[in-house]
Formats: sequence, structure tokens, C-alpha cells
Amino acid sequence: MINHNLATTILAVLLAGWMSSAAAQDRLERVEGDDEVEGQTFVWLPYFFYTENFKLALGVGAGSHGYGQPQLGLAATAFGTTNGSWGVLGTVNNFQIGPESRFFMDANAGYIRYQKRNTYVDGNPDFVGETAGSNDSSKENFVESPARDGFTNFKFRYLIPVGFGRDTVINTFVVQDGILVSGSTGGWTWNPTISGRTYLDIDLFYETQTLNLDDEDQKARTNGITLQLEYDNTDFWLNPSRGSRQSLGLTRDFGWANSSGAWTTGELDLSDFVELGSGRYVRQAVIALNLWTAYTFSGTPPYYKAPRLGGLYRLRGYRSNRFHDQSAIYYGAELRVIPSWSPLNAIDHIGPIVFNWWQLVAFAEIGRVSPVYSLKELHSDMKWDVGVGVRTLVKSVVVRADLGFSPEGAQLSAMAGHSF
Repeated sequence: MINHNLATTILAVLLAGWMSSAAAQDRLERVEGDDEVEGQTFVWLPYFFYTENFKLALGVGAGSHGYGQPQLGLAATAFGTTNGSWGVLGTVNNFQIGPESRFFMDANAGYIRYQKRNTYVDGNPDFVGETAGSNDSSKENFVESPARDGFTNFKFRYLIPVGFGRDTVINTFVVQDGILVSGSTGGWTWNPTISGRTYLDIDLFYETQTLNLDDEDQKARTNGITLQLEYDNTDFWLNPSRGSRQSLGLTRDFGWANSSGAWTTGELDLSDFVELGSGRYVRQAVIALNLWTAYTFSGTPPYYKAPRLGGLYRLRGYRSNRFHDQSAIYYGAELRVIPSWSPLNAIDHIGPIVFNWWQLVAFAEIGRVSPVYSLKELHSDMKWDVGVGVRTLVKSVVVRADLGFSPEGAQLSAMAGHSF
């Protein structure tokens, strides 16, 4: 049975993406003849979707782009469902802190009330003595209950003046029908002093979750800071065809205020992109590879902040946050192909929403979680999945739908942006 793993936060991300023409540091220009809406834009959109947890949901979203600052995007959405769940979410994207500044900010906030949700945490009476979410746990070892989630975060990004970012803060990428023509920022050589762009990110976060169990409420709260150093040496951040991307991050909850406890987690994320060329029937073909690993140095974070696998980004053939523990490792590979012929030619745009290209994807993934960081243990009894996907470039945002198959069944997920 296919369980729809469509996170409601996707709606806010998509709305913000449709309104925003590029990332904080960039602008896109089209060659003459490209049909793209630029400048100030405002749009509102009613929508509906169906998931296992929500049943039928109805909502409305609105967003704007280009008001106040040409790259600034704002969006908000609210929805209600036939089983009594509801949520509200809002986002601010690409706010430049001062003229000609190297500092940018994103902000997100939301609250979701679930009438029923399946969560992989301890509490199922049928699995006493087994740790829910561990590598050897049963796929039925979850608790089903009403739940409440609230979150907010402020992310500050600084472009370090080295490499391609030394003299250019906001880069101009020239594209034709969504494919890069000129303006590459890297991918030819690996050297942070002359190629690519290097960023320092500071993310301040707060998140709380409450499960309304029969005997008592189970609450988890976390707040803290994430520091991340990223070297993006790809040719085009939106849809890389060559180059690499590396990031090293450290997240700390100091146990302050109403936090559930102090903890520290580090992670390493490495991606590589190999261009296979183009031809009569293929506009672009790329092999994308990813290695991600994480370790909890101290304390025990809530499961939704712990090293975890399953869901939208890693091990897409499993339910969201299916596996979580003190450490994790993951390997992913994708073949991304943009055909020359597109079924979207008949509907190249709907109002301000423009479809630039569509992409077929095949992927394979392996990974596992562990209570200790041991390469031998992390590479034994690994979980795996394979899958296919369809993606499209919509108003300068990659929108994807992936169908993953694993020994635990199939999962359909949708999200904005590539998986890595």
C-alpha cells in the first residue's frame, strides 16, 4: 500500500518558491523569447490534498515576490481537514540585511494540529523492550495519537569573500528554458580560493511537539543554534550539472528555557555531480551522488532533531523519521534526465506560474542508524530502497514527486528542491 508522505510544510515552501525568482545571493536572467514573469508579483491559490494522517485537506495560500527588495519572497498558508486537523504556516525568504550586504536572512514559523498521527517513538504496548525507530525495530512500532507541532527559526547566511564570492555578492545566472547558458559559479576546479562560493550559516531554532497519549501527554521541546560552513562549487545551485557541494554543521541545544535537555550533534554532507552530456532526445543528463553522516556527541536530542532516516530526503522508501538514533550514515545516487520533448508544452504557464522543464529521475539509497558511531556497525544490516521520480522547474523552483520502494512497502513524497 502506498502511503502519501506529503508534508504540509511543502505548501509554504512551494508558495514561497513560486514567488521568489532566485536564491538570496542570485538573480536569474532569461534569453530573449523566454516567457517568464518578473518584477513584483502577488498570487493566492486555493488547494486540496489527501494524506493518511489528514484525510482530505482544504486550504488557501498567498505569496508575494519583489516588494521592498527585488529578491524578497513572502508567503503564508492555512488549511483544515475532514478529520479535524489544521495548520498555519508562514515564511520570509531572501531578506538582504542592508544595501550591498553579504548578510541574508530567512525566517519560518508554523503550527500544526493533528487529529491523528503515527510517530516512531516508544509507547506502543505491543513492543515492550524494543526501541522504536532503531535500526532493528518493527515498522509497526509507532504510537498513534493526536499531536501538536510548533516551530520557528531564523537563518542568517554570510557569503565569505573568497573564490567566486570575493567580488560578486549577487550573481547573475543566464538561463534558457530553465537550462544554464552562462554565469556558472564553479564546477571546473576544486579550489575555494578561486572557484565556487563559501558560506557561513547561523540558524536559530525552536521546535516543540506534543503527543496526546491515553495516559499522559508526551512533550519534547528544543531550542538552540546551528553553525554550518558550506562550500558550493557547483555550476548552478538550482539544478547542478557538474561540480560538488560540501557542508559541515554543528547543532547545539544548551538546555536553556523550557528545553527538554542539552545535546550536541554534528553532521557532514558531501555531494558530487557528473554531467553526462546532451543529445537529440536529451537536453541534460546528470549523475548525482551524496554521502551524509551525523553523530550526537552529547545528550539525546528529540527524535525529530536526532540523526534520522526515512521520508522526504533520505531513504524515501520509508515513512518519515522511520529510523533515528545517536548516529547515522547515508549514501544516495540519482540519474537525472531532462528530455527534449516535454508534455508541459501545452501548459507552459498558468498565470504567473511558469513550467520551464520536466525531469525523469531514478534513484537508489542505502543507510542505517546506530547508538554508537562505528563504521563497521553503520555498514552492516543497512536499509535500502530504490525509486523513480518526476520533477519540474516551476518559477525557478524545482518541484519533485518521488516514489520509493523498500522492504517495508512504497512511499510517495513531494517536496520543493532536489533531494540533495
